[in-house]
Amino acid sequence: MHLLLFSLFLLLPHAVSLTIDGSVLAREDGIGMHDPARADKLHFLGRFCFSNTGSGMGTVTMTANVARGGGGTNVVLVDDTRWADLWRQREIIGCTQALGAMSGQGAFLWTTDLPEGKSARVLSVEDNVRPHYWYAAAMNCKGPMDFTYSIRFVQPDGTLLSFDDVGVMTAYEMLLVLLLVLLFLHGFAHNWNLPYMYGVTVLTTIVLLSLSLACVLKILHIFLMSQDGRGSPFLSAVGDLCHASAQLFLCSIFLLVSNGWGALSPVLRREHRRHILLLLLLFVVFHVYFLLNDWFFLDHASATYAYESLPGFLVVALQVASLAFFGFRLRETMNTLEGGEKKRFLLLFGCLACVWFILVPVAVLIATLLDPYVRAKSVAIMRLVIDGSTVTVLVWLVMPSRLDKYFQGSVCPPGPTWQNRHPTKIYEGGEGGQMELEGGGREGKMRGKKEKRELRAEQRDRCMESMIQRFSSFIVVWGEGGGLETEGRGGGGGERSERS
Repeated sequence: MHLLLFSLFLLLPHAVSLTIDGSVLAREDGIGMHDPARADKLHFLGRFCFSNTGSGMGTVTMTANVARGGGGTNVVLVDDTRWADLWRQREIIGCTQALGAMSGQGAFLWTTDLPEGKSARVLSVEDNVRPHYWYAAAMNCKGPMDFTYSIRFVQPDGTLLSFDDVGVMTAYEMLLVLLLVLLFLHGFAHNWNLPYMYGVTVLTTIVLLSLSLACVLKILHIFLMSQDGRGSPFLSAVGDLCHASAQLFLCSIFLLVSNGWGALSPVLRREHRRHILLLLLLFVVFHVYFLLNDWFFLDHASATYAYESLPGFLVVALQVASLAFFGFRLRETMNTLEGGEKKRFLLLFGCLACVWFILVPVAVLIATLLDPYVRAKSVAIMRLVIDGSTVTVLVWLVMPSRLDKYFQGSVCPPGPTWQNRHPTKIYEGGEGGQMELEGGGREGKMRGKKEKRELRAEQRDRCMESMIQRFSSFIVVWGEGGGLETEGRGGGGGERSERS
């Protein structure tokens, strides 16, 4: 399975790069006159977006290697004002008629009759009205097409970054700085003590780490793309997966808390677990479907916006459905409370979750009103702003002072502390001071440090065992048959098991 995923990453397309490599093989005689696979029909090579800023003109360089018998190939460049109609009618219009349309503003014939063997072409493009998507295509009115090509685009200011990627790297860099600050504050507030963190705090830590890793990988990809025009599709894909996993854990936090997890009880009722698992499973399936479609199956010749596809619609629809489920379950949970500070805290938590759930569909809808060349990056930047704002408020909500008042139970059951084992020992400087064993001196301090390390090792082992048990009980109840349901009190004290 891992080998298959790695192979898929290696095959990721370079559709958004400014250096495009590929090959075309098309027969002269297809199934019929309207067969789009025929050599005399338009064949999409690549798409790029020139900016209208900077002095001078952009350049397009193509190196081609035409196989024997494949001469006579024509390469055309069409901007986004003319391309949609030409691509839609490619099965109807003839080759000579299509070449005749490559004149005037927005469409022109780049090369005619590419010779057999290797050749190179250089073209200058001036786009001083607005940024445009430019589409490169090939067709042959005389015979079959069989050639490989490499097309390199350079912006007027000399950069190799497409206009629809300009500004995205800055957004990732700003979010990364924010996340690093939040990680430090989050760890410092909890004394860097993972074994005693509450469940919601551990999930928050995973969200911060996943988002940080996604930012690092995407920054590396865009930086490499600015250098060679290709970037690293593998790094970009892993970054997309890390971002999706961060959103999965963020959604998990909201759904779990809405069902009273941590606030009312350290465990959930069986029917609530099944509903949450179903939503999270759909979240994984739909997002993987969306990413695979964006990487491999999206037709870049006719689509510039991934959310206009079926996977994009499913992702947005699931976000709205999760909002409805969250609101319904949070309302039931709050009705079980008498009132007071815990109810107000859950209301604040619910407001944060509702804003996160609804802003993503709103961002997608807003982007449909924008120009195609800024649509995709606008959604990407808005999602980064939404996620960054959400995790900032979430870190503030899960500060230890609020967790102790509004949440029950930590990830791990409490064990014996050094003070429990040695209640008569002396701590220099009061609570939190230097730990010493009886007898004092350097040797006593060394023994105290060694025993403290052993105690921490026991805490980690107990933490892992408790996490495995909770995860197992969380999964077991998904089945139709009976299972064990465990309920805890407070911080892991007094557990009981019931056969359902």
